[in-house]
Amino acid sequence: MKAYRFVHLNVHSHYSINDGCASIRELVEAAIKDRMPGIAITDNGNMFGIMEFFDYVSRINTERQEKGKKTFKPIILND
Repeated sequence: MKAYRFVHLNVHSHYSINDGCASIRELVEAAIKDRMPGIAITDNGNMFGIMEFFDYVSRINTERQEKGKKTFKPIILND
């Protein structure tokens, strides 16, 4: 049986007032731990966390490439 990959496409970080409390780092680390190939940040009403998200995932991907692992995909959506 083929294994299917799951990706959260509606994730709110602590930048989403009244909707999220997890930091960008916590969200990315949890997704990687759960073997997800990426996640989408969809904070409500703002895009304040996008640069932090992109920068953090870029650093993580540099390390992952050096170890021969697949890169993690940051998906940026404005909800």
